Amino acid sequence: MAINVHAVTHMKEGLGYTLAQASLFFILVTLGQFFGVMLGWLVGEKFAKRNVAATCMLMHAVGMLLLTFAPGPFILAFGLLLHGVGWGLRGPFMQAIRADYFGRNSIGVILGLSTLITVFGNIGGPIIAGMFGDYFGNYRAGFTLLAMLSGFCDWRVLVVAGSMGKSGAAVLCGQGAMRAGAGLVSVASPRSCHPRSPTPFESWFRQSQS
Repeated sequence: MAINVHAVTHMKEGLGYTLAQASLFFILVTLGQFFGVMLGWLVGEKFAKRNVAATCMLMHAVGMLLLTFAPGPFILAFGLLLHGVGWGLRGPFMQAIRADYFGRNSIGVILGLSTLITVFGNIGGPIIAGMFGDYFGNYRAGFTLLAMLSGFCDWRVLVVAGSMGKSGAAVLCGQGAMRAGAGLVSVASPRSCHPRSPTPFESWFRQSQS
């Protein structure tokens, strides 16, 4: 979302393009989204959805870095296309992953709950980029930070879940994160919730004092 809000300004003020040129370049994001959706139609049943979603997050990170430090128009265009393809490809796959994990009967509730989480990124991303832009006079630091966060979130997940005597929700959340493509999952839960038998996946349970 930060790219949607600040990319044109960054290209104009940070990379030296005119407003017309920057706006024309930004069309490549929409074009990339279209190709991403079409690509999902082709590869949807050929690759694991979690791996595709993880790859899309890396595409976002690389695309944002290329946009941030583009030395020329070709690198800039490639970065915007890469970001757009990742965006268009990831959206439908994330919906399919939610449906696979939770079923069609619960998809409405899951979409609503997940929106409560993703909205922080949708709002916070542009704010962070804007704050860094005001402080440093350009968007390089803000875009770089957001790109690093995108790449980092591709493999590291912390799940805070569980209640006294009930470890099922924590285990299921951790398992879902692993299936979604996370490389390392940490589950923080109360000591009384810590499972006494081995979990069916590789994760790290961190016991809290409560």
